[in-house]
Amino acid sequence: MATLDGRQLTSKTMRRSDPKPVRAPARSLRTCVLISTVRSLEYVLFVLRLALLTSDEPPPASFVGLDIGTGASAIYPLLAVRTAESASSSSTSTFPPLKMLATDINDHSLDFAKRNVAANDLTEAIQLFKVDEEGAIFPEEVVNSVERIDFTMSNPPFYDSHEEIAASLAKKELEPFAKCTGADNEMVTPGGEVAFVSRMVEESLSLGKHKIRWLTSLLGKYSSISPLVDLLKSKKILNYHVHALPPHGYTTRWVLSWSLQDRRFPLVRSLSILSVYRLKS
Repeated sequence: MATLDGRQLTSKTMRRSDPKPVRAPARSLRTCVLISTVRSLEYVLFVLRLALLTSDEPPPASFVGLDIGTGASAIYPLLAVRTAESASSSSTSTFPPLKMLATDINDHSLDFAKRNVAANDLTEAIQLFKVDEEGAIFPEEVVNSVERIDFTMSNPPFYDSHEEIAASLAKKELEPFAKCTGADNEMVTPGGEVAFVSRMVEESLSLGKHKIRWLTSLLGKYSSISPLVDLLKSKKILNYHVHALPPHGYTTRWVLSWSLQDRRFPLVRSLSILSVYRLKS
């Protein structure tokens, strides 16, 4: 089994392969301290391991990832491709070349994302798509642009309304330095992250078990885990995991992953630094 050493890659990626400084509009959430490069890299490392440790033996010639709502910085695709490159050149890791697809509903954000991808010389490895806000999360033109997608990533808006954001700040659910501004589509979505990820679950069923191996989403609220796990169980999706990323200050984020395929995520010692735990089905 090929390996992906998170501790080595974190150090190496941050020193040598970190994307060149990205540009973003002033009101882009990606400029906020809340979504730090370190936390983004932790999520990236997790999904890359997930793809690798559940792949065929030997691993395929290449992997494909999909970032839903990539934002102005396109930080997940940039970090994912650079990290995969670092792993491929490591003497202790073997990782196939990675292609990233990335979608967004905002023309302004996509314009900046294109500039950032070009500035990092990754136009061949990262393909950007404008999608309809009222359309599918996984549009046919995106998922059918490749034969198979190995993993998806998403950092959906946490909140249902601006009033909910204000209430969370009043209750100090957000760290003092985490208060930030962003485009409305980055901050708020009807029903919050539970509604958005629920749509992802429903659409994953319509796509079938062979098109996407693993679907994942970052969760910003612990209270979101239970209703989403209940939804997965109600849909007979029992191959799922919840992963707590390392906390930063008082802030913890979680990654919900599920698959319609049978191969499960092995809980091996090399993953312990991610504080991985699995909810009982």
